[in-house]
Amino acid sequence: YLFRFQQKLCGTSPCPSAASCVPTIDGKLRCVCPANWTRIESCERDTDECSSGSHDCSADAYCNNTVGSFICTCKAGFSGDGKKCKRFRFHWALNGSDLNVSLYNGASYQNTDGRKVLYLNGSRHSYAETPALPIRVISFSIMCWINVLSLSSDHQVHIYSDWSEPHQFRIFIYGSHKICANLRNSFGATREMFNLCGG
Repeated sequence: YLFRFQQKLCGTSPCPSAASCVPTIDGKLRCVCPANWTRIESCERDTDECSSGSHDCSADAYCNNTVGSFICTCKAGFSGDGKKCKRFRFHWALNGSDLNVSLYNGASYQNTDGRKVLYLNGSRHSYAETPALPIRVISFSIMCWINVLSLSSDHQVHIYSDWSEPHQFRIFIYGSHKICANLRNSFGATREMFNLCGG
């Protein structure tokens, strides 16, 4: 006798109409939905929210359809959760007009020659802080204009730094008005430090 295993288990059509009945080796059955359909008991057809426009992703985000849902991801140059994306600010006005710059320990904006400029009061702990950015590039440039009014020979004044890992750097003025930089890469077991000074 030839036992029709599939007919015996699947003969009563136990699966939803769109699903295929597949017997398993252990004598049970499994309902399999067609490709690109949701994997729920009713085997409903998956809705592509991205193509249909029924998603709530930002105009500055990519919509990626998934089975039963979608994922929003901000485009390059933007940050956020995908539903709200903001353009990265890669420059800050250090004249008091940028509300995202915070001043600490005596740093202030002062009017000089008709311009409002950032002043650091000369203490080692006086600084301005810009927002953190998730920079996803291999290289970038930092440009700033600095006028040193006075500086003791053994005093180090930081201009800009990011000492978070794995890539760390700081730019500072040292000694007799030398501009210096420390660069460190802390990948792996080594923590190589490079020092550059000029001026």
